[in-house]
Amino acid sequence: MQNLKNLLNNNITKTDYMDFLKCEKNVWLRKNKPYLFEGIQQGAYEGFIQQEGNEVDVIARDLFPDGLFIPSIEEDPISATLKACGNKEGVIFQGTFTYRKFLTKADILVFDEDKDGYRLIEVKASTKLNELTETGRFKNSTKRREYANDLAFQQIILEKNDIRVVSSEVMFLNSQYYRQGDLDLNKLFEFADLSDEIDNVISEVRETVCYMEAYLDGPELQGCGCIYKGRSAHCETFAYSNPDVPECSIHDLRKIGMKKKFLKGLVDNGILEIKDLTDEMMLGDTNEYRATQRLSTFVQAPVVDSKLLQKELDSLEYPLVFLDYEGIAKALPPIDGVKPWQQLPFEFVIEILNEDGTSDAIGFVGTCLNKNMLDDLMSELLDQMSKKGSIIVWNQRYESKIHNNLAELYPQHKDFLMDLNDRMYDLEEIFSSKNIHVDHMTRGRSKLKYVLPAIQFEDPYKALDIQDGGQAVVEWLKMIDQSYAEDVRKSIGRSLFDYCALDAHAMLLIYKHLAYCCLEEDE
Repeated sequence: MQNLKNLLNNNITKTDYMDFLKCEKNVWLRKNKPYLFEGIQQGAYEGFIQQEGNEVDVIARDLFPDGLFIPSIEEDPISATLKACGNKEGVIFQGTFTYRKFLTKADILVFDEDKDGYRLIEVKASTKLNELTETGRFKNSTKRREYANDLAFQQIILEKNDIRVVSSEVMFLNSQYYRQGDLDLNKLFEFADLSDEIDNVISEVRETVCYMEAYLDGPELQGCGCIYKGRSAHCETFAYSNPDVPECSIHDLRKIGMKKKFLKGLVDNGILEIKDLTDEMMLGDTNEYRATQRLSTFVQAPVVDSKLLQKELDSLEYPLVFLDYEGIAKALPPIDGVKPWQQLPFEFVIEILNEDGTSDAIGFVGTCLNKNMLDDLMSELLDQMSKKGSIIVWNQRYESKIHNNLAELYPQHKDFLMDLNDRMYDLEEIFSSKNIHVDHMTRGRSKLKYVLPAIQFEDPYKALDIQDGGQAVVEWLKMIDQSYAEDVRKSIGRSLFDYCALDAHAMLLIYKHLAYCCLEEDE
């Protein structure tokens, strides 16, 4: 009798299969050289997202009363599942199936008496799977294709166990459901039948399953397919599989992963360093930022368009208000008036730079996740926010969305919040889409934690207990958890303020650096 832990260790799971589609070699190493993954830990925020998915999975079962849950630890889940299916059990949760070396767990199986088979239902914490464009195409076609591969893998294994699958569906969150009182599960969830999409891919999936089994049993091959992808899409073991690729390479060219043919041509011709790119090679790439990034690498210095920079800075009005929010989005809306994955702010810091050069930092950190906390945050924002001057942010799309969400909850303050959006200026764009300040030190990235160290030649974020927004979310949830000691929660509160305050202050420092660049050019 095998419990699920042993089965997962000894079999090829659905997760393995989906990862195999991204990088075959990485999965081979996970199965054959697991020691390479020692010390590679899941990020705190990734753990939070996984937990959100688990909560959605559990609550989805409430739509199917009297379902049979297959235990995965104490009993043999495979035998229990096959027995339940043999008895034509009406609803089965977490049924476990194997075929050869492959294993899958079905979130929900619902027996259809009319068709004498099971509906295979995969629960996802995603949204908007059924939305259509004006031409009748699915807006989220990429995600639907991914889920079709996911379900096709499951369907193949179920059918190998003589389970008749009459439909394969995704149960997902309704993006337009606003909570009012207790969660209304019939309105919270939607269904997408992917049977047609699965019919289009299932033959290919069968071939991939056979190929994958042979590949994982075969010898280790050199390299990995991630060498043809941009840096952000590289697998965990990229450096091991591609030791000849330098730490800073052509893969760090901004958004180079979107130029697949161009990147493949460079790799196949042995061009791995940005400094080796020639004018002739760059004819195949019309992106101005990447061309400037290449120039910055050649001269080993930032490339700054001073005239455009001065024009941008001249458009700002004092006092300059540097604003940063930290927010949380939960799959299941936690309070009334909120929909799935809606961003809710729990902290903000404002640093105001006056025309005489003086500055002041003020802020707010919420201590609970409810409407009272948002009331307090809104009140503080009204009191502390300057009624004039430019609102300088990093990533305007995120910060303006916070204001839009608050405007839905507080329509009486909509004019105030929309005025903030109207006065908003995205400082990040100078280092990204506007191609005004490009520094090879940032390696094509424009987040604050990359730009500030490149300007200051030191990284103040390293001295903080909290070093990114995802970690801030996880730590804030600890801070509002009363099971933690009061001194621990207070310490986290200080760390949260320090992190948010540094983001706001970093923007001020970067602004001053940009102003200095303009003065230096004038001289």
